[in-house]
Amino acid sequence: MTWSDHEDHDHTIAEMALSPIADEVVAVGAIVVRLLASPSFHRDVCITIRGREAGTVELVVPSEGFRGHLMEQRGWLRPRPLGSGPTIDLELAEATVGVEVFAAFRKTLAKIDRAALADVQETGRDGMLVRAELRDDLGYLRFAAWGTSRASSPAQHRFLRAILDLVVGGFATGDHIALIRERILPLYRYMGEKPPT
Repeated sequence: MTWSDHEDHDHTIAEMALSPIADEVVAVGAIVVRLLASPSFHRDVCITIRGREAGTVELVVPSEGFRGHLMEQRGWLRPRPLGSGPTIDLELAEATVGVEVFAAFRKTLAKIDRAALADVQETGRDGMLVRAELRDDLGYLRFAAWGTSRASSPAQHRFLRAILDLVVGGFATGDHIALIRERILPLYRYMGEKPPT
């Protein structure tokens, strides 16, 4: 088992009650993007973006104890006695992204060299493991990276930044501002960036 093991990613997605996008049929001109971020000192976050001209952003944030639950399932931790582990809840949020904002997001992604969106074999003690997927007319790709610094993995950095910026913009108003402040804005710091205000 390695940090970039895509089987582990698929298992984590399934535990979040999400279906994989690898085999998803996408309409002509549409795009599906998924980011699973596992920061060292914050809860995991899964972001799924779908759309063609306009889009939707879906956030899934599992409760505390989720990572320990996964480690027990994978045999990394000794299982707790039945019924003694934490209950895993999923916090869900969805937002609609308008045509203009979604077009800007797609334009940013189109400028990124797809061939450069590959696994980055960096490691670190504290940071953020990201696993990302993209499905569109050009096919399907996925990558894993530890952190995503502008210097060491510029394509992955731009990809992740585009996703986070879209999420922050999509949830700028409404009932989910606290969720963005607590779960999304801290992810910028793991990338060496200041969060937007």
